[in-house]
Amino acid sequence: MKNMKFDHDLENDSLFLYLDEEGYEFSEFLTGYLIAMDFNTEKIPIGIEIFKASEKFNILKKQFEKYYKRYC
Repeated sequence: MKNMKFDHDLENDSLFLYLDEEGYEFSEFLTGYLIAMDFNTEKIPIGIEIFKASEKFNILKKQFEKYYKRYC
């Protein structure tokens, strides 16, 4: 089983969820460039980036940062 990791860019308010895996090939942008999905060389999704994450989840940016520092 592969490990899922996450990261939050506080300055740009982007949330990254990704598999601990190499082989990135390309990204597809969805919903008006607010979500990007990363795929490997076999066209299998290996990551997702959510732009304006605090708006999407209706929480403050600093809450993401507190969670990130606590669990990562």
